[in-house]
Amino acid sequence: MFYLGIVDRLSGLDASFLYFETSAHLMHVCGLIVLDPATVPGGYSFETMRATIAERIRNTPTFRRKVHDHVLNLDHPVWVDDADFDIEHHVRRIAVPAPGDRDQVAAVCADIAAQPLDRSRPLWEFWVIEGLSPAGDALTGGGTPTGGRIAVMTKMHHAIVDGITGATLVASLCSLEPDAPPLAAPAPYEPPHPPRDRDVVVEGLTRWLRRPLRLPALLPLTAAVIPSWISRTRRGAAMPAPFTA
Repeated sequence: MFYLGIVDRLSGLDASFLYFETSAHLMHVCGLIVLDPATVPGGYSFETMRATIAERIRNTPTFRRKVHDHVLNLDHPVWVDDADFDIEHHVRRIAVPAPGDRDQVAAVCADIAAQPLDRSRPLWEFWVIEGLSPAGDALTGGGTPTGGRIAVMTKMHHAIVDGITGATLVASLCSLEPDAPPLAAPAPYEPPHPPRDRDVVVEGLTRWLRRPLRLPALLPLTAAVIPSWISRTRRGAAMPAPFTA
């Protein structure tokens, strides 16, 4: 018996970010957050920070699921919970070389951004960057003392986040004030039962066979867009044609 309909499959858009990725064109999104550890009660500790992040993502499926596929699957890959999830693979620590100014921070961030994410694990990493120069603002070059600040570089694949969802996910992990009340505990997360490979394959085949049936529903939507596109093209407001930008 096949249990169809229980597979959490990537959308076509999300899957496209996996398909289009190459070693020279990586499809993850990065951000940099500068933190002042002087406001941490009891002082800053990387181990405590990592443990806090682990606690706060425990019930967030986006941080725990990974991509799964099968060679016979004709449709997009699926999401499954990572039964071997280990926070040490995702929250890492690195120090910038002396003097820890803007150039050193930029070089470390560039090196992190240039490495592809491991697709056998959930597609995100947080890098805690230590060693920022206390003599000046390591990121802006200004004269405001950093006081031993640290930076956190977020790195998440575009298949799991866009700009808005990425900001929302990061905001769910932290507050903006050191004395803010504790974040509300999320609803308990029960990992879904992983789909069997035969379910992934059979449902993928079923969806693939149904694609021609969905085509008629797309034609009116496409036809409705064409007049607007022609009008914008005449006004010079449309996107350039491929290879003409």
